[in-house]
Amino acid sequence: MIKILLVEDNNVNRLLISHMLKRKNWDITEALNGVEACELVSSSDFDIIIMDLQMPEMDGFEAARNIREIESKLDKRIPIIILTAFANEFNEKFKNSGLTDAYLTKPVSQDVLYDLIYNLTGKR
Repeated sequence: MIKILLVEDNNVNRLLISHMLKRKNWDITEALNGVEACELVSSSDFDIIIMDLQMPEMDGFEAARNIREIESKLDKRIPIIILTAFANEFNEKFKNSGLTDAYLTKPVSQDVLYDLIYNLTGKR
């Protein structure tokens, strides 16, 4: 079973993406912002993180940076998929940063999301 941390502040988007993921019977943990995500990464084990770029308190860029710092202490690396409505904004902030593994633009295609999760986790 794939353990996923879904980080999304928008209730409708979180519900929609969570529903897509639950169709595969994956273990989904939800966070509302980057602060919660960092706390969960520190205390739980995830196979992959799916995270919105624009969130209150701590955006996806800062959260990804903090998660990478947490991981260095845990001696592991969790793939991060960023979700964004604006691919250009993603490219400017994340290009060659090494903080994330992939990004998807909203609205998210279910099949593309599944394939990306399979490819990044190496699990089926």
